Amino acid sequence: MNISPMVQPNANALLNAFAELGSLRRELSGEIGVGRGDGPRGACLTCSGRRYVDVSTDGGVSFQTPTHISPEQSFSQVRAHEHEHIRRDAAAARTRGDEIVSQNVRFTVAVCGECGKMYKSGGTATTVTRSRAEGGSDGGEDSFETGVDAYI
Repeated sequence: MNISPMVQPNANALLNAFAELGSLRRELSGEIGVGRGDGPRGACLTCSGRRYVDVSTDGGVSFQTPTHISPEQSFSQVRAHEHEHIRRDAAAARTRGDEIVSQNVRFTVAVCGECGKMYKSGGTATTVTRSRAEGGSDGGEDSFETGVDAYI
């Protein structure tokens, strides 16, 4: 049985059609803001709208106003922010003449539900001090906690 040239499948034409469909799908997903965050047209709306703000009483650290941080930069930026709290808490303890019993930083990590990227969602810096005059106190009133939270 012979197949006429008009109905004979052309492998190159099929490949080109599939390539065009893939290109069209990527273009459409970028236009409506759904994607994997791999470019400006496919940027994740959730990640681009995420803002970080400091919720502590310490007004001398970063993130006093809601600030956007990309998921990639969140790890270093939140770490640096919490380190600011640790440094300022240690300086305040030295100024008061208190002994630092312990300092701890705890971070939280999350995964974006839209694009699947992992990001540092916040942190808490805790400093426990003891007045040198008290000697045996466990920190009590001298202990305080500061943190940064993400508002989405």
